[in-house]
Amino acid sequence: FFGKMYPTGQYHSESFGAAYLNAMAREKLMMVGLSGPGNDALDNHQYHSFSHVTALRSKGSSSGERNSTEKKYYSSKWQDIDWLFGPFAFRKEWADFWLRYDGSLWDAQILPMVYAIRSGAKIISVEVEFKASVTMHDEEEGNPKFLLKRRQQLEALLPTIEKSLSGPVPDYTHEIRARIEDAAKILA
Repeated sequence: FFGKMYPTGQYHSESFGAAYLNAMAREKLMMVGLSGPGNDALDNHQYHSFSHVTALRSKGSSSGERNSTEKKYYSSKWQDIDWLFGPFAFRKEWADFWLRYDGSLWDAQILPMVYAIRSGAKIISVEVEFKASVTMHDEEEGNPKFLLKRRQQLEALLPTIEKSLSGPVPDYTHEIRARIEDAAKILA
């Protein structure tokens, strides 16, 4: 369904981008203040289990079923998400990750999500009915301008997101995480 509704270039770029980013998340994700040599922070999933970010995905998108050869590389500690599908939702206590991030393009949605994940937000994916606009599909299908845009998106996003999965986080993320931890203690 996803492959039929989207323009070919968008389908392939988003499928590849999601597969690549999920593989990188399984390999590189380091939780802020929780990771260290020999400490698998993803096992500590109850840390902030009261909050989550919901990454939506269109029905039939690449983050769904895996074939048998892919399963051996899949870790149950990371639930694959459709990183490049636009709509998403989060609890209000996580809003500062987006409000304080100084991004201007595609990174402005995804990097704050990475920092929230690294600070303990639990990600869940929810499949939604989504039909791409026929007008958008017809305008983009086979159009070199849009194919170039899709390539530029991946070239700009993938290395940046990959670094953000395990590299230094902005200083403000520590403050936000501490505030959320304090709120959790009050609610407990």
